[in-house]
Amino acid sequence: MKKLIAFNLHPSLVDLVFSDGSHAIIYLNQDSGKTYYRLKINTISNVKHTGIYLGQDEFGINYFMHNHYLVGQPSISTEENFRKGQSLYLNNNSSANSALTIINNALQAIIKGEKYNSLTYNCQSFTSEATNNFRHSPDVEKWKGLAAFGILALAFIAIIRS
Repeated sequence: MKKLIAFNLHPSLVDLVFSDGSHAIIYLNQDSGKTYYRLKINTISNVKHTGIYLGQDEFGINYFMHNHYLVGQPSISTEENFRKGQSLYLNNNSSANSALTIINNALQAIIKGEKYNSLTYNCQSFTSEATNNFRHSPDVEKWKGLAAFGILALAFIAIIRS
């Protein structure tokens, strides 16, 4: 897999530079910088896999930036790879940053290559950091709350039984 090592971001396109010296031109449009999600596959709840729409190449192929455990760090992938056969939905969360800043932040994170961590650096925290400058994962927070509730419930049952 080619590693992104640099990029040149312009108002209408981004020139991606890869470790093998190759380039890719992605054309930005009205959706570039917006966050999308699909539901994660084979989960027991509606966990959202989020990504940031980058743009389209000269052949009309759409690209997304996302952080996925199978890749192990943030990366750029085709819509088909990001979608995994699932429906895509626009994530209507507010954003502190402009579209170009979001794209810049996400591309910088891809170059940095921080390793995926399901609790501290997952797809949702990657998109949150690019869009709002801080890491936040609503689904991790939800599961932490459910786990805490479960522990308290078990403790309460243990106290009642003793």
